[in-house]
Amino acid sequence: MAISNQAFASSSPQQPAASLLPRQIRVVVVDDSPDFLEVACGVLGLEEFIEIVGTATDGSGAIQAVADLRPDVVLMDVQMPYMNGLTTALLLSQHFPEIKVILMSADESLQTRIACQSSGARAFVYKPTFRTQFFSALERVYDRVELAPSPV
Repeated sequence: MAISNQAFASSSPQQPAASLLPRQIRVVVVDDSPDFLEVACGVLGLEEFIEIVGTATDGSGAIQAVADLRPDVVLMDVQMPYMNGLTTALLLSQHFPEIKVILMSADESLQTRIACQSSGARAFVYKPTFRTQFFSALERVYDRVELAPSPV
């Protein structure tokens, strides 16, 4: 299944359209930086429709959290020790295809975006603009799922 390049494009800040999102979105946040993990969870925790169900600091922790908690979305850094976000996203997309992976990085190069797209992630967020890009990425992830044609 090809992933739309639009999900990997930069976007302007906007709150998601309520009609596109489920009532409550269960999220696991994965980042090896304790500071960014705290900021991301703090920002997401302010939203009534988001429930942070778990965190992890590397890919193996992310896989364990997904297996235990079955979130709707995994928000994960690309660059992490032990198992990076690209490898983890590929494994998650193979073993938990219903879970939407959104990768994030401080590197928004075309090479990074292509690698994210190839890993099975459904969207990309540029970390320095996390606050303005995450909700747009979330909306696109759910929009694409709802608007995807039915299999024949």
